[in-house]
Amino acid sequence: MRLRRPGMWLGLASALLVVAVVWSDRRRITPGAVSAVHARDPALAGAGCERCHGQGTGDKAWACTTCHEDIGAEVSERKGFHGKIASDPRNCAACHLEHHGPGFPLVGPQSFALAGVPERDRYDHAGLAFHLSGRHASLSCRECHKQADATLLPEGTKRFLGLAEACAGCHEDVHGGKLPDCATCHGQEHPFAKVANFTHTASFPLTGAHAAPGCLDCHPKGGPHAVEMVASGRAVPESPAPKNRACADCHESPHSPVFLAAAAKERGVDKNAACADCHPTSHTSFAGSQAVLTRAQHAATGFPLDAPHDKVSCEACHPTPRASFQEAYPGRKADDCRSCHADPHAGQFAQGRFAGQGCLACHARHAFEPAAFGLAAHAKTRFPLTGSHAGVPCARCHAETLPLPGQPGKLVRAFHGTSTACARCHLDAHKGFFDRQGFLSDAERARGCVLCHTSGSFAALAAPFDHARRTGFALEGAHAREDCAVCHPSSRKPDVLDRSFGRAKPGVAAASCHVCHADPHRGAFDRPGEPQIVQGRTDCARCHTTESFEDTRGRFDHKLWTGYALDGAHAKLSCESCHAVSSTSGAGARVLAPARGTDCAACHDDPHVGQFTQGGRTDCTRCHTTADTFQKVLFDHDTGSRFHLDEGHRKLACSACHVPFIVEGGGMAVRYKPLGTVCGDCHDARGSRPR
Repeated sequence: MRLRRPGMWLGLASALLVVAVVWSDRRRITPGAVSAVHARDPALAGAGCERCHGQGTGDKAWACTTCHEDIGAEVSERKGFHGKIASDPRNCAACHLEHHGPGFPLVGPQSFALAGVPERDRYDHAGLAFHLSGRHASLSCRECHKQADATLLPEGTKRFLGLAEACAGCHEDVHGGKLPDCATCHGQEHPFAKVANFTHTASFPLTGAHAAPGCLDCHPKGGPHAVEMVASGRAVPESPAPKNRACADCHESPHSPVFLAAAAKERGVDKNAACADCHPTSHTSFAGSQAVLTRAQHAATGFPLDAPHDKVSCEACHPTPRASFQEAYPGRKADDCRSCHADPHAGQFAQGRFAGQGCLACHARHAFEPAAFGLAAHAKTRFPLTGSHAGVPCARCHAETLPLPGQPGKLVRAFHGTSTACARCHLDAHKGFFDRQGFLSDAERARGCVLCHTSGSFAALAAPFDHARRTGFALEGAHAREDCAVCHPSSRKPDVLDRSFGRAKPGVAAASCHVCHADPHRGAFDRPGEPQIVQGRTDCARCHTTESFEDTRGRFDHKLWTGYALDGAHAKLSCESCHAVSSTSGAGARVLAPARGTDCAACHDDPHVGQFTQGGRTDCTRCHTTADTFQKVLFDHDTGSRFHLDEGHRKLACSACHVPFIVEGGGMAVRYKPLGTVCGDCHDARGSRPR
């Protein structure tokens, strides 16, 4: 048998052979042998490509973290060596080259170079939590990472991970775990015994003579003040609890117990801990000119150096040369003013209620001014200070002076004989307004200012102010709720009478609204022909009340003022429906504009698009009223049209004959006219189906 077109069959056979060979050998293709560490795993050494490369999908490079979970955690959390690599840390194969056989190291110099570290042993842990400095910077990697150069890691070990960053991870802890952090005292730059980083507590700085001893001189090992005990806050068994070291723990005090107790009490410390106030530890000698007495220590003697004594030199009270310590420091009391000072009041208080009470009866212990003569003390005089008088400086009322005996030309302030009448210090801020005939009775006039005002504040009234009686203008409605300053505006600065409360505008007593309020209607209701009196009310009260400008209910007669009665649905509308708000008055009340007209078309659009317009006018009342909604129609088809409805047509809905149509502009309207009146205009030839 002879084949037709043998070339075609030969080509087809060759293609099938190639496919068969590829298919049969598909599991034996590999780029090379795996590394020694991976070859140790039978699942990886054989045909276990899927363990790392999957089934052809997914992130094959990131499949390494399936086994190396700790590396994956570093990358995910952006920490550690792998998490800080500048290049893509997820591309493991970029630094760790696989399929180069068991002799090729997965982690070698080329791995660090690809990761951005040219020389591994010069890597200073940049970016890691454990920075290499001092002695650690000169160590090779293998001195801390024992498996750093291992060709094949023993199972269960790590090459670089797993080391503790604490010092005790590599070094013996000579303190037995009783101190929290070695670096706090020792650091990495100096030998361990030097304790170069340690700074003694701020409460006991090692200065002066204290800087010379070694640590164990004051903190012997095993003692109650041992380094381990002080740092941890724990006491050695059968030993007293550790405490801050006091001078008396090491030194004997030469001072008397009385002075030490006073100095210690001032500082709130034990008496054996007060030495440093006069003898700072920065001094190299306990005695001598270096010892100083501070203001606080001076107060411990019973005489604090507060103002004004803080400005006095030591020599002014303690003269030199000193014959003896007792002569230079006689022990004067701080309250015995007269031992140094003369009477500055020229004997005014030598007699009377305050005689014999000493300077501290009126003055503070450490300042002559301001006087400490308080309200309780002034209440013992014939003029108790109440209200705003309590805050007035003494000099405002006691302005007179007296000569000081024995010192010509020297004057002192007078306190006796000061008048208590209001008129002595205050002028009439009302300029006699309330002294007019008829406003006050003789008894009220005799009481003077206190009839209305109190000593607490000029603005505070002793009793409710009768505005109608005192001024002739009764406050009603909103006027009664307004703040006084609305009609009586306060000035920024008091006048010569110390008055800032403003006077009302002239004419207020006439009760004319226009005195204070502008006419928002611009005279529209005061034109000739408008009613000037409505039910006995004049001016704005014809329509408005003092309660609210906008409250006109029950007062505004729409037909009376406009000639247009509001009935039906119109009576339910708000004023703004027909009268737009044109502006607001000064008080914020709305001002309504005039209506556009009384025709329906002035406010409403014609829904019939001119079908019922006659002579240029549309009379909506032919079919509609204001008593109900627009949809209720009063149209009589028999009398209002040229087509009388018989029984058959009367049963039909209006929409059966009057259908919508599109008007100019795209809107819709119902067709009412013109419509045909013959049967054929609506029905077909059979007469049973409308067209």
